[in-house]
Amino acid sequence: MNRNKITVQIGIPAYNEEANVGNLRDTAPSMGRLRTINIFGFKISFTNIREFLIIFKAIFLRKEYSFYSQKDEPFVIDCGSHIGLSILFFKKKYPKARMVGFEPNPVTFKILERNVEQNNLIGVELKNAAVTGKDGTVNLIANTKANKIWRRRGSNWSWSDFVEGSKRYDPGIHRKVKVPSLRLSSFINREVDFLKLDIEGSEGKVIEEIKGKLHLIREITMEFHGNSANKSNKLENILTTLRGNAFTYQIEQNGKMVDGQNVNRTNPYWLTIRAKKSESC
Repeated sequence: MNRNKITVQIGIPAYNEEANVGNLRDTAPSMGRLRTINIFGFKISFTNIREFLIIFKAIFLRKEYSFYSQKDEPFVIDCGSHIGLSILFFKKKYPKARMVGFEPNPVTFKILERNVEQNNLIGVELKNAAVTGKDGTVNLIANTKANKIWRRRGSNWSWSDFVEGSKRYDPGIHRKVKVPSLRLSSFINREVDFLKLDIEGSEGKVIEEIKGKLHLIREITMEFHGNSANKSNKLENILTTLRGNAFTYQIEQNGKMVDGQNVNRTNPYWLTIRAKKSESC
């Protein structure tokens, strides 16, 4: 998700608050008070209004995850589904799409399930697990202050939960939650029309793990997270793997197209990589 522009002006129709959902305080940071709005034909629940508006603008207004398919029922894999705004966006564009969505945070996953269920979505399989390079369990580093209604500090977002080792751990705001870990390649057994990767620093390991299945993927939009705490997540390795598997790509940073040699590698930095399989393939 592009974190660089956070000014949002969107009207909020049909807004209401609901009681806490689930008793998850012993496993993860509190969900806080759940809020629900009706917008764009969907009923959407969330906890942090500011975070919701930023993500909604990126997905529904800027259409950061838009893709084109000639199929009525494209197959989409959504890694980092968060509360499900990307899944709702895909379903709005392709109502018959089949999807698998991954979200590791057990609190966020409850809201994701709610948003899928209360919009009566079909053809959506949800996995409460992290996507990494291996099956098993991992420590998810979750932000304990992410679900306040108008939380403004830039690092306090539930979208930025990460697998231990992918970013810098701050015990003042973070908490470790043990979650299941799955290999993405296990879910790529047919042509994938669109793969979304927003997994907070694990993208390099996942691209390496699925490189034997990249011939089945038509299009990828990936958020790359560069920081000094995760030197193994190398942009050059990802780009080399994409080129070696017949993908062409564009790199966006701060709203502008850049090439791999001209990336501003401040610490941390974010890129959006949009890759498509070459037409000759």
